[in-house]
Amino acid sequence: MKRFLACYGDYRRLLAVVLIGSVLSAVLETLFPMVVRHILDVVLPSGNLADLFRYGLGLLGLYIVCLVLTFSVYACGRNMGAHIEHDLRCHLFEHIEGLSFSFFDKVQTGQLVSTVISDISEIGGLVFQLPNLAMVCTITMVGSAFFMFRLNWQLASLVLLVLALKTIDTIWLNRRMKRSFLAARKEMGRLSAVCSESFSAVRVIQALGSEKHIFRHFEGASFGVQRAQRRTNRLEAYLMSTVLFFTNVNNLVIIAAGSYFIIQGAMKVADLVVFLMYLMLFIRPIMQLTMLTEQYQRSMAGFRRYAALMDQKADVVDRPGAVEAKAIEGRLEFRHVSFAYPGSDKAILQDFNLTVEPGETVAIVGATGVGKSSIASLTLRFYDVSAGSIVLDGRDIRDYTLASLRQAVGIVQQDVFLFACSIGDNIALGDKQALPQAIQEAAKKADAAAFIEALPEGYDSFVGEWGVLLSGGQKQRIAMARIFLKNPPVLILDEATSSLDNETEQRIQQALTALSEKRTTLIIAHRLATIRKADRIVVLTGQGIAESGSHEDLMEQKGLYYDLYQAQFQSTS
Repeated sequence: MKRFLACYGDYRRLLAVVLIGSVLSAVLETLFPMVVRHILDVVLPSGNLADLFRYGLGLLGLYIVCLVLTFSVYACGRNMGAHIEHDLRCHLFEHIEGLSFSFFDKVQTGQLVSTVISDISEIGGLVFQLPNLAMVCTITMVGSAFFMFRLNWQLASLVLLVLALKTIDTIWLNRRMKRSFLAARKEMGRLSAVCSESFSAVRVIQALGSEKHIFRHFEGASFGVQRAQRRTNRLEAYLMSTVLFFTNVNNLVIIAAGSYFIIQGAMKVADLVVFLMYLMLFIRPIMQLTMLTEQYQRSMAGFRRYAALMDQKADVVDRPGAVEAKAIEGRLEFRHVSFAYPGSDKAILQDFNLTVEPGETVAIVGATGVGKSSIASLTLRFYDVSAGSIVLDGRDIRDYTLASLRQAVGIVQQDVFLFACSIGDNIALGDKQALPQAIQEAAKKADAAAFIEALPEGYDSFVGEWGVLLSGGQKQRIAMARIFLKNPPVLILDEATSSLDNETEQRIQQALTALSEKRTTLIIAHRLATIRKADRIVVLTGQGIAESGSHEDLMEQKGLYYDLYQAQFQSTS
């Protein structure tokens, strides 16, 4: 709760308006019945119509003041809730973006989306209701109880005894609702994850004819939500029905006991009328607190999920005293590097050593699973090495700030992700300040300008979600244009030309050769025909580097590289 209350820190003025307005409106609500009592006891028996009109007009004026106060409280309170909801959502999104790859390896994206959108929306509703109802309910209940005891303490004692029984029942119910709402939020997150994943993969699903299988998976997740909702609905039904029952019991007690006191001359009819007004005023906060209990448990279930995500720490962070990676020449060294993915005991790389000189192009080849792509991930610090170090220009890459390191190292991967926006925006993803001329020049270097300019809207053309409106080769060229625009001193090409046809691949290779001049280039390759012009080719196995040399040297050795090349050449001939 302390953490939740800290959300109000930046909105003390709005909170003050809500609290002060709530106090004033609650005080006025508490005084209204006493004005009615004076009219019934004094003004009516006197028969003075002028006094009746004056008091009636005064009461209407107080109602209008209460109206203005209530409007102000709700307007400011709802705005405060919207502001805090926005802040929480932005803080969470920014925090998630900064988490390490090891976190995303084991979490469902749909669960994250559910928390960012749905759970925080629930929190926003509580932000206003909690301070407002806390003040209003406290003052009206205390004030009503005071005046009820002043009118008739015996009748007030009977009424409060019934309400005390209901309070005990609500406390017991509150504990069960806490568990129930948390379980419901988890099931909703699971459903969101299944839905998000299925829509993202709809083309694969239809291509495999797996619609019914995926539907059953979705149906099972939806049934989980339904089952959780049935539990919460039963608790809510019990809550509302018992409130109605205890209200009716209270009315019965008042009618029976009040009639007895009137008959005995211990109470006036006007006092009984006012007592009923105070009872209604007293019960209304109970109804509001009942609804708040349900809202509180639902919102706090979402807040706990929010807090759990905010408590996640990134495995890869800036070291204290980290420096900016500036004027990088590009000498890249892997010194006794060992690496296993978080949570795994199996080492992908073990005592790996390699030095890439500035301006040198080194290609790494080998069978699947020997750690080729892991080398690229480690160089960008998507993960940190388990042992050893990676050194750039004589400094451990962990001593550079993450942002500057990733500005100095550009990567084009096999799987290209394009955002659902324009081609120009996708190319400028790493540099939102880029001028249109720079974007167009980068596209030309990536051999993408021709097909882009042939589109009806050119660089403003919409690419669709995941870039589905473009071919694989077109997406790959846009990804390369990003790197041409970024112009980093170190390049990593992780199967970068795998989606290109032979003719386009040859043109891209020429552009990459020009870009690689005087730059450190690390190529992770499967298609060996694309790396023949590399300065050095390294053959990686599960035991480390088996061979190293130029294409011609390795072919003359007739070792592993020769076998791989011959096998690949024969399979494509």
